Amino acid sequence: AYRMEEERGKPKQLFPIFWSTIQVLKSAVFARLPAPDVRARYTQQGGTDPNIKTAIQAIERSLSFALDTEDIYEHASRAIDECLVAGLGVCRVEYEVSVADEAVENDVTGEEVTQAPTIQSQAVRIEYFPADRFVWECTKDWEDVDWIAFEHYLTRAEIKQKYQVTLENAPEDKEYDKSKGAKPTGVCVYEVWDKRDRSVTVIAEGEDEVLDAWKDRLGLKQFFPIAHPMMTNVAPDVLTPKPDYEFI
Repeated sequence: AYRMEEERGKPKQLFPIFWSTIQVLKSAVFARLPAPDVRARYTQQGGTDPNIKTAIQAIERSLSFALDTEDIYEHASRAIDECLVAGLGVCRVEYEVSVADEAVENDVTGEEVTQAPTIQSQAVRIEYFPADRFVWECTKDWEDVDWIAFEHYLTRAEIKQKYQVTLENAPEDKEYDKSKGAKPTGVCVYEVWDKRDRSVTVIAEGEDEVLDAWKDRLGLKQFFPIAHPMMTNVAPDVLTPKPDYEFI
């Protein structure tokens, strides 16, 4: 901040130069949400095939609906703020699905014989994730990163409810004031994504047993639930971002 010197007995005042600079940069980087514009890769083919036209329209409407119904602007804005200030901004994609068992009818007898899990609802959301709780393998390029991890803070009760596990060695829960921005002091839980075997492992600090683990459930080309994080001033030999104010 720019400090104005005391004049004629007036108290000192602070003018937030750093904050105003960040806001100017932010307006240039991110002013509003994008408007969906889906097109065929090959224009000539897309103009003649009715199936391609229908697919384009469906995808474009889905994106427009997601932008209107999800709070994407708030999450993107927070990630960009953190990138401009700290040099790293992270957003992750969350896939939420609700599954329930439904009776399946036998094609021959017409009787209900089995219970099959059926998707009731599903949604994809973009969430801001604090940069200081995001960990990745130290490499030269993002394409060479084999694993990433998300750091969560959960109480013992939350861990038992979510993973059906009772902790033995983890520290006891402590209360903290969220309104003051204090760092949580609950149990530190790491959600590790390893693209080498396309697996996810959840571990708690101080515990020997794994809380949960599963293999890739979606089979997407990009395994990680995030795109390339927003990074500033990355050195050519190591993937470590630095904020602009370190160069002042």
